[in-house]
Amino acid sequence: MQPRNAALLLLLTAVAGQGLLRWRGRPGVAPGAVAFLAGDPTTLPEHQRSAAARAPEVGPGERIDVDRAPAGELARLPGVGPSLAKRIIAERSRNGPFGGPGCLDTRVPGVGEGFLRRAGPHLAFSAGGCGPGAQERADLALGARSAPTGCAEAIDLNRATKAQLECLPGIGGARADSILAWRNRRGGFRDGGELAQVPGVPERVARALQGRVTVGRTP
Repeated sequence: MQPRNAALLLLLTAVAGQGLLRWRGRPGVAPGAVAFLAGDPTTLPEHQRSAAARAPEVGPGERIDVDRAPAGELARLPGVGPSLAKRIIAERSRNGPFGGPGCLDTRVPGVGEGFLRRAGPHLAFSAGGCGPGAQERADLALGARSAPTGCAEAIDLNRATKAQLECLPGIGGARADSILAWRNRRGGFRDGGELAQVPGVPERVARALQGRVTVGRTP
């Protein structure tokens, strides 16, 4: 081996050895563990806490009590992210437990038919009592309830986007899509009462939203 090549090999071996010693001696990293990249500002304990905080989605046959569960448990339901979980908790804190899927649908913006179809088998309501009387009270309360933050108090059915429609209590993604499809087929709404003709929108929901929707000229 040429002297120059031998010297280069010794230098590389020394640098690699120093790097290995520093890696093995890093605080918080177990011997043999894979270290995070130097540019990652998150420490190992922070990564571990973050992973532990992400609870798995509900399993087959598992049910979550919507009338009692904290936001972290509600977020495990299919179709429920942190934002919807917080809205459910906020509505429950203001006006009491839901008692059934009908009242949950009516009282919380963003629930809707699509959510109930996906999450229905996993929903439990320990309070009970969302019968006709309770449902009627929930429907009547919609007119007096202010719109969620970032949502208009009244939505123009002929100009609203999907996101704006989802601001309406009882209208989730699936119902918003149905409203838009109905509007496109018919050329627009002539009055708010036609909302009840949209497939997937219950008459009780359409009736309760009369004070929250308007009908302007079509674009």
